[in-house]
Amino acid sequence: MLCSYRRDRLAQRLKEIAPQLIEWRHQIHRNPELSFREVKTSALVEEQLRKMDMDSIRRVGRSQTGILAVLRGTGTGPDVCIAVRADMDALPIQEQSGVPFVSQNDGVFHGCGHDTHTAALLGTAWLLSEFRSYFAGTVKFFFQHAEEELGGAVEFIEAGVMEDPAVDAVLALHALPDIYVGEIGVRDDFMTAGVDILKITVEGKRAHGGILITASTRS
Repeated sequence: MLCSYRRDRLAQRLKEIAPQLIEWRHQIHRNPELSFREVKTSALVEEQLRKMDMDSIRRVGRSQTGILAVLRGTGTGPDVCIAVRADMDALPIQEQSGVPFVSQNDGVFHGCGHDTHTAALLGTAWLLSEFRSYFAGTVKFFFQHAEEELGGAVEFIEAGVMEDPAVDAVLALHALPDIYVGEIGVRDDFMTAGVDILKITVEGKRAHGGILITASTRS
């Protein structure tokens, strides 16, 4: 566990870099890209990671827009491997938010928070690279492409990101507008961990109506 001195140093450094993280988020939000097309986003991520003294950085997937970065701690402690993951792709939606950093890509919008996720993971990599003497073991950073089209995660696994060294645990988060700023929601189980696509055809006479389908699966 981190002593209070180290926690205070980390907290202070986070305050110092926060404006840059916000600017990265705004930059990514202004330039959203669809699944397998995250060219500018991955270029920004790689450019910043190469300033952070990572042990290795490599592209992942057929589009080469996913990024795996590896950082090894130089301190003492358990020799474990933890991965931290964020998604980078946007949605095919026209933005109507009116924010100053509104999407400049017509018909594409970071409406699911992936701009925030990416900026947060860059900030995590930045902090851990500066404080690598505080921990041992390995941290892997998964900047995953193509989450919305369900292909990026498979390509990451097929690229062997969970091995060499073997990953003991993967951490991730998702923006959630239902809770207050500064709060974090957690649960001891799966949480927003999967999605599937269902298409149905309804045959009958024309009418005005609506339908709501909900489903839940557990493995």
